[in-house]
This record gives sequence, C-alpha cells and structure tokens, in this order.
Amino acid sequence: MPVNSYSSLASQLSAEKHQRRRASTLSFDEQIRMTIQQVKRYKQRLSDAIASENDMIQDQCIDQLLTLRAEQTALLLRKKEEDGEIVTPDIIAVYTKQYYEDCQAFLVSLDQVI
Repeated sequence: MPVNSYSSLASQLSAEKHQRRRASTLSFDEQIRMTIQQVKRYKQRLSDAIASENDMIQDQCIDQLLTLRAEQTALLLRKKEEDGEIVTPDIIAVYTKQYYEDCQAFLVSLDQVI
C-alpha cells in the first residue's frame, strides 16, 4: 500500500479522535449519527482492504469497528441515564451481552469473507 494511504488513514484517525473529544458536547442523536457515519466509512474501508488483501488496514478497520460498537453501547446506556432511568448492573449486563454477541457475529462473518 502506498505511503499516501497510510498518511490518509492516520489523518482520518486523528480527525475522528478530535470528533470523539468534541462529541461530549453533541446531543445523543448527533453522537449516534456520527457513530453510524464512522461505521459506514470503516465498513467501506474494510471492504476495500479485503479486496486488496491489505492485512494491516483490515486489522485497523476491524479494531475501529469493534471500538465504535462499544461506543454505541456506552451511548445507549448514557441515554438511559439521561432519560432518568436507573441503569442497574442487570441492564448493563444485558447491553454488554448484546455487544459481545454482535461482535462475535461480526467476527464470524469476517472469517467467512477473509
């Protein structure tokens, strides 16, 4: 992969870190929308990396997609708290279980593609 591709990935990661820092001031809907946009970008980048057989970019995209799914879980739990709901350990366990199941399904589907 050319150096420019690595530079553009590093620039994108840096920009997304800045967006995440800024995200705490955004509304829930804006944060979810931003997360969904990032997921779409990384899915496309992963698809491109699979097509070009670039393992390094594939690994980075997979890591980012799993991180974004974790952020989505945290956002959903934070939204429950903001809505006045009490977030009990049982509720956290349900969301955590769903996160693990989603990640497992994602990784299984990748095994079939890669």
